[in-house]
Amino acid sequence: MKNIFVALAFFLAVGASAQVKKTPVKATPVKATPAKAIPAKELTTLEAAQKDFTALNAIVSITNESTKANIIKTFETKHRSLANEASLSQDRKDALSGFVISRLEELLGTEDFAKFKANTKLFAQLTK
Repeated sequence: MKNIFVALAFFLAVGASAQVKKTPVKATPVKATPAKAIPAKELTTLEAAQKDFTALNAIVSITNESTKANIIKTFETKHRSLANEASLSQDRKDALSGFVISRLEELLGTEDFAKFKANTKLFAQLTK
């Protein structure tokens, strides 16, 4: 009976130590770079979506919180798709653009969507 307990304790000790061991991470020295060489910060998909929403909200006033959340989610989907697939085919880009257009038309309504579509520069920027 003692042998069983000793074997069980040994097994648990070896199993626990195997889980604890991690490979050490080597620290890389940070090189000082001049202020000019620092690249511009890339926006996250959520930040880019909120920027797009702000531009849209300047043209069309959106007060409903659920509509606002859905539009931001649509723009976030657009930016995530474009960021994840760098080599997106033109057909895929057109399908994504069509999705964004149809979703915005559904969320904004015909009158507000017409105002948005009349601003061709912003329309092209937000839907492409």
